[in-house]
Amino acid sequence: MPDAMGKTIPIWCAVMNRTLFPEKPAYHAVQFAPAYLGESEESQIENKIDGFIESFKALNLDMGKLKERLGKPIRLVWASRDFFSDNDEHDDSHLLVLCSASRCVRGAEMSEGGYIQGAGDDSEGWSHGLTPPVFWKHKDQLMAAGESELPGLIQELVEKECKLPSTNGRYLIKPTRNIYIGKRSGVGDDDASSFDLVIDCAGSVDSSQSGSPQSTKWLNLGCPSGKLGSRQLRKVLAGAESFVSRHLTGDPSLSLLIMCSDGKDISVGTALMVLCSLFDDQGIAPGNNLARPTNI
Repeated sequence: MPDAMGKTIPIWCAVMNRTLFPEKPAYHAVQFAPAYLGESEESQIENKIDGFIESFKALNLDMGKLKERLGKPIRLVWASRDFFSDNDEHDDSHLLVLCSASRCVRGAEMSEGGYIQGAGDDSEGWSHGLTPPVFWKHKDQLMAAGESELPGLIQELVEKECKLPSTNGRYLIKPTRNIYIGKRSGVGDDDASSFDLVIDCAGSVDSSQSGSPQSTKWLNLGCPSGKLGSRQLRKVLAGAESFVSRHLTGDPSLSLLIMCSDGKDISVGTALMVLCSLFDDQGIAPGNNLARPTNI
């Protein structure tokens, strides 16, 4: 099964349950999928939970409000083609079912039966470029097609959608008045020049605007799309934070556009870092008491 189901979600549920519901110790242990991880790895994860809880608390979130909205602890069960781990009902918890289309086997990255770890959630490996918006727009046509027809039909629909005019929307991240995310429109991105600062997550580092008047106010991160881009982003976030901090310290009202190939992936993660690192809960950068709205 994907690591998200076997490790990430169980870790987060344990952190949430312990932090928000200290009076319910029955849900404090990390809930692991049956016969998935070894005892040593489970023990190592358990030993890290207290540190994760401290990091969670350090975010200074309204824990009372979170507890009120969640209401009850989270209980996990797993479902695959071979088994359903638990079907008991518990009124004092929310049931979260983690489903995997792959057969759950232990072993290396590729194991018996051809199971490839993570294949179920790495859509770039099996979707042929189909995205959720394209699927829902052409759902009836896709569902009516035979399996052998799907690859060709998907290619046709994706190519048709790519030829449609792009709005190149730039979306303000509220409650800030000057941080935007959007989709890059291509080399140069002339419309992006109306912003004071630009972070192009997908822009090539080698082809940056070095030597141009904008070079000090335009940062390329060189992140490809998909999971590889997420990994690259972790390596360059510190540089992005330094870039934004340096400019906003001098003028916190400068407008900033953060863009990536689709405006919904790497740019969102980068914007989240900027918000958490440099802005308060009211969307104001430290020292900016007169943040002015930008007319873009």
